Amino acid sequence: MTNKKISSKYTTDYTSEYQPGSHHRVLKNQLGITHQKDIEDAELEGYMTAERSMLTIFTSDQQLLLEDINLIHRLFIGKIYAWAGTYRTVNISKGGFPFASAHALPAAMKEFETSVLNLILLVMEKHLKI
Repeated sequence: MTNKKISSKYTTDYTSEYQPGSHHRVLKNQLGITHQKDIEDAELEGYMTAERSMLTIFTSDQQLLLEDINLIHRLFIGKIYAWAGTYRTVNISKGGFPFASAHALPAAMKEFETSVLNLILLVMEKHLKI
């Protein structure tokens, strides 16, 4: 297995993660998109839609949980990628920098919830008197 580029953003060892016909430039997607510009446009549209949805789903004093982070991910790219809202199962890197190993993500995300998301709530409670 060789280190292959996934889209113009990421690389992985798994060539099966590419959309057929994309020349290893676009991640496998539910829309059949094979061109980088088209996937970027679809992701931007997903971002805009997710932003509007989040304004009605979340409140300004709401504590975010891992479930919420996964929901945001699904809202953002769920129409594009089947894996949206789940932890990745393949290792990826960008510019030679490896991201957290896929098998370590559940524990890393739990630590993120404990050390970051819960801290945000404490700061909000202290400064906003929630």
